[in-house]
Amino acid sequence: MADNIVNFHSSPPINRLSYLRSSAAFLNTAVTHPRAVFLPFHGGRPLLHGQPGKPAYVSFDNISKLVGPAPYFGQGEKAGETAEEHKWTEACRFKENGVPLVFLGVLEDDGVELLPSEEVKNIRSYDQIQGVPYWAVDMTDVPDEWIHAVDDLKDGRWSEPRSATATYSHFDASVFAVARSMIDWSARNGFCPACGSEGYSLWGGWKLGCVTNLPWSKNKTPYKGGPCPSGKGLHNFAHPRTDGVIICAVVRQSPTGEGEDVLLGRQRSWPKGMYSTLAGFLEPGETIEDAVRREILEESGIVVGYVRYHSSQPWPYPANLMFGCYARAELPASAASDLNNPRAGIRLDLDTELEDARWFTRAEIRSILGDPDGTIIRQAPPKDGPATESTVKTAEGMKVRVPPRTAIAGVLISEWAAGRMANM
Repeated sequence: MADNIVNFHSSPPINRLSYLRSSAAFLNTAVTHPRAVFLPFHGGRPLLHGQPGKPAYVSFDNISKLVGPAPYFGQGEKAGETAEEHKWTEACRFKENGVPLVFLGVLEDDGVELLPSEEVKNIRSYDQIQGVPYWAVDMTDVPDEWIHAVDDLKDGRWSEPRSATATYSHFDASVFAVARSMIDWSARNGFCPACGSEGYSLWGGWKLGCVTNLPWSKNKTPYKGGPCPSGKGLHNFAHPRTDGVIICAVVRQSPTGEGEDVLLGRQRSWPKGMYSTLAGFLEPGETIEDAVRREILEESGIVVGYVRYHSSQPWPYPANLMFGCYARAELPASAASDLNNPRAGIRLDLDTELEDARWFTRAEIRSILGDPDGTIIRQAPPKDGPATESTVKTAEGMKVRVPPRTAIAGVLISEWAAGRMANM
């Protein structure tokens, strides 16, 4: 296992303060806090303007008309009303009152001590929040003319997130990962999965409620003549989900016996020449190791034995957690005797997900990484040597490229190429 690996999109230094999400008083104070910043999205795309590689954060004053009337959380039956205290009105917010908001947390000032929840649940003073509250705001349904009228938004551009975030700082990328996943979850879940009634936001955007559970609801029997099942018990659909995905660099003994080769593949939809480590979703009842062995076998026909966990990475497209691993191939005798063949032992006729897969030598991967165009996103030459032109090409003569280190696939590949994964 690699120690203290902190991948791109991970470990934001923001205190999420999850135990305060149910407090309308706290959220109403945090949303109008003079230091509060909002990360806007439109159809899952972040806003960029000004400095390249820098997301656009906006202030509350610039979007207050879009947020709607106070109270912003703990809203009652009508706009401007405060809801009575109830399980199903905890920091509730309704989309007809303003744009969707998600509380991300507070970037606390140095030396700040956490306050007991009882002291801040009924907070009323900005001074009690010593830091910068961070929020995500979804502007997908806001008319363009309204957006262009906002000073902080009119000169910006909504950008494709993968390319836009590739040049973010680690801090901005980690905030973006939480924000985009939560905005996406909110946008996809407009209705109650249990009974089909309209849904609404609770807990600062971190919980989904069914309108039939509200104290003033006129429809108390939406489900087969009875109440909505979501009204009792704990239900996973009421909270944001994270989908587990394994991603694995499979290695084999090289033909010379002095090193290793790594298995990479490519999907048909990828840019020409792009290869990466193999990946797939965990299924119910599987361990990480089980999923690695199944996915590698299904996609490439390669049987793997030993599996070693390396690190993880949030991947906000839309809400995945990537479990990065290395695995050792167990090749049959026929393939083991044909190690000079870059496709030895590989089968693509099982689930047919891949267009191609092959073994790459360490020298080939180092050549690719040493090329300024060797990764999908341009990056600086490797620290251990000058940039050089890669000679590794596809059968069609295209340069082979691999993901950058902003993706965990790029981390797995480059760590292996540098020889930092010994004793596999």
